[in-house]
Amino acid sequence: MKSLRALIYAKFSSFGGFLFGYELAVLSSTISLIKADFELDQKLMGLLVSCILIGAIIGSIIGGNLSAKIGRKLTMTLGGSLVGLGGLLTFLLPKKFDIFLSTRIIEGIGIGLIFVAVPVYVSEIAPAKVRGAFGSLLHLFVGVGLTCGFYLCYNIPYLSDTYFDVPYGWKWLYLGQLPMALLYLAFICCISESPRWLLLKNRGNEALEVLHKISSSRDEEKILKQVNDVIEMEKVEAENSSGLGFAVKLKSTVAIIIALPFFSQITGISIVLYYATSVFQKVASQTMRLSQYEMVIVGLAFMSGTIAAMVFIDLIGRKPLLLIGPLLMALAMFQVGVSLVVKEVSYVSVYMVILYIAAHSFSLGVVTTVYISEILPEGLRGYGMGIAGMFNWFSSMFAEFLFPMMEKEHPLLEKLNGAIPFLFFGSVSIVFFIFALSIHETKRKTLEEIEEEWYKLDRKKIKHKTYL
Repeated sequence: MKSLRALIYAKFSSFGGFLFGYELAVLSSTISLIKADFELDQKLMGLLVSCILIGAIIGSIIGGNLSAKIGRKLTMTLGGSLVGLGGLLTFLLPKKFDIFLSTRIIEGIGIGLIFVAVPVYVSEIAPAKVRGAFGSLLHLFVGVGLTCGFYLCYNIPYLSDTYFDVPYGWKWLYLGQLPMALLYLAFICCISESPRWLLLKNRGNEALEVLHKISSSRDEEKILKQVNDVIEMEKVEAENSSGLGFAVKLKSTVAIIIALPFFSQITGISIVLYYATSVFQKVASQTMRLSQYEMVIVGLAFMSGTIAAMVFIDLIGRKPLLLIGPLLMALAMFQVGVSLVVKEVSYVSVYMVILYIAAHSFSLGVVTTVYISEILPEGLRGYGMGIAGMFNWFSSMFAEFLFPMMEKEHPLLEKLNGAIPFLFFGSVSIVFFIFALSIHETKRKTLEEIEEEWYKLDRKKIKHKTYL
């Protein structure tokens, strides 16, 4: 029963992923309409797609500090509020491109805050044996948002007498963020603060109340002792080495929290999702409407990969998923790239794009946030997640800003019929596979057990101070 409450808390907080998934779907489905209304060239198209990521970078930088100082719950509340505000302002404010970019940045800041606070929060309330599945919920809700957004955009012409393909008619779709953001805020009001954050703030009695709600008595005592011990060991490490020894041990962690988000984006997932309609038109010469139908399938593939990851991440571990996924991603991208080069594109290429999305969700998509939230030290988890989020969004922005310019303006790309991006994504997937071979497993261990092993903390130096 108490584990069920922890699951409900994880679901409510992870619903923030829906807001981002819906945004991805709407932008991907309406990008050609926005381009026509504002008369955008390829560089401005790149800026349009990247501006929400600029906001997300800002949100990640701010969110790391906020999550550590004011708590995970308030950070999620602020994030949801900004997403709703961004959608409302997009609908209400004058139809000017610079204003539209500004509202996208506001919404991006909110998304950045959510994607910093939620993985940390869920990792801190989830039982160790199912922490991977709980952590996958954020990614699952991104998929639900994608699917619902694509389905809505696909069906609007049949659900209304007024077709949304009129000047600025697409603004109604962005207004849809407001009710979803309000629902998210209602969910956040129903959850408790992270007990581990409360212990870090010496609010032990409140932490104990939360643990009573979400943990069994045996787990509750174990968590309290482990968190107290780890907090004390971190302080002893800092005192004995002026912080330098612990900083040296953090080097491998810093490398991973930079590398995982970087590879997750540079393997091409953001390109495929943001420019999915254009990608399908490229690989199958379809009409925009048929491409949007395929996009509903993309959302389902995204969800299917995530659900598969939820089943296996705690069963076989994080590392196997990080090895299997990139191989499937490379296979898919090489097939699409070669098909474009030889100009023999068929529906097989469309299926390969769908396979790529499912494989990414199964591996890098889910495991990146789960793994990073697990290996960060107790006292630095909020800050570290902010750094990881910043690199994630920056890598995504970099890739998405370059893609539309490369697609049209690079002479080599024209000569090879636009195949180079797909061949590049396949090659990077192979590089990541080699990198993933060195990653350590974390399944079924408590956060404190992971930290003690990872940073080789000396239990003999504990002064047995209690934070209750």
